[in-house]
Amino acid sequence: MTEPFDVDAEPYDGIPIDEIGQEEAERASISSLRRWKENLDRGVGESGRHRGSYVNTGGARGSITQEQESKYAYRTGSTHVAVAVAERGRDPSPGNPPPFDDIMEWAHETGLVVSKTFWPKGAGSFLAFLGQLDDDQTREDVLFVWHTMWDIAENGLPAFQPGRMAHIDTSNEYEERADARIEGAIEDEQV
Repeated sequence: MTEPFDVDAEPYDGIPIDEIGQEEAERASISSLRRWKENLDRGVGESGRHRGSYVNTGGARGSITQEQESKYAYRTGSTHVAVAVAERGRDPSPGNPPPFDDIMEWAHETGLVVSKTFWPKGAGSFLAFLGQLDDDQTREDVLFVWHTMWDIAENGLPAFQPGRMAHIDTSNEYEERADARIEGAIEDEQV
């Protein structure tokens, strides 16, 4: 007859696929958020390059946020108009230009104009506003902004999709990292 004996064994918990998936999803969302902001700063995206430095990237960058929707899903987005224009473009809208002050801010930030002159409330028509300016450089800058805003109204702005580019890049990396970690865990278990 066989003698009874004791065996010490640890229960097998399996490969932590769920944990790996959650960690890598979080990592990918953080990377996507960071890259979206960097792409916006550089004016690059899935559809190419913006035709100049992008407008007010500080405000646009700060508006890009993320929230967790489920264990494996994060939503990254923004409600800022400049970010929506970067992702979707701005259709031509003859007779409806973007606001003068927004284009002046962009032109000054990117170094296209020297002065930073905003259209004061109650200044009246554009010609009245222009007539109130006392130096040639400021008049030139204001005319440049005026022509730029009406060019945007007539021709629109193409999308360059910095967020889409960030999403595509990070989703490919997410799959590769998660697969590599799971494969490593399987190899570690094969003793």
